[in-house]
Amino acid sequence: MKKYPLFALLLFLSCSTEPAEVLPPSSELDIPLLTQSIPSRSWATCGRMIYLYRDTSFTMSECELMSAVRYMQIDCCAQPDSCDTTYTTIGIAAGLSAAVNRAYMQFFGTPPLEQMHEYFHEYHVPILVLTKGSPHESAGHFVVVRGLRFVDEKYNPVMLVNDPLGYFSSEMRYREFQDVCVSAAFLM
Repeated sequence: MKKYPLFALLLFLSCSTEPAEVLPPSSELDIPLLTQSIPSRSWATCGRMIYLYRDTSFTMSECELMSAVRYMQIDCCAQPDSCDTTYTTIGIAAGLSAAVNRAYMQFFGTPPLEQMHEYFHEYHVPILVLTKGSPHESAGHFVVVRGLRFVDEKYNPVMLVNDPLGYFSSEMRYREFQDVCVSAAFLM
């Protein structure tokens, strides 16, 4: 009779219990959500979101920011139709960075998850993303990723997205994000 409690104890101790996955801390930047008025200017609206996050006294309008990115070759406030052109992520990131004296880092495709987490959590850096699959499929559409929320999976966190047109959900999984991300730039 005394063998059964010992056997039960040994059986209980031999059952392997998998330790729960330790999730990284979530990171969210307090980036304001702005609505754009003209579809072809999502990048300018996203630029304003990022720079209002960096400096709440940032006063450039979308058209002034567009002129600055174009190195003042055209007054986009006076001639808005002249500024409705398609840009690449690197062109916009370079222009936005030059307009406010900031650095940037470019990715083609989706940035690695570990690097995104590091830049959000350690450096508080937002990501400007060119997407596909929006109503502006031919030209692409820009959104700002403002954070990562680790809910249940380490490698598939919830991406926190500011979309100036409201097409993409404010929360999307990393794997879903990979499907729509064409290129991205960290704006320091």
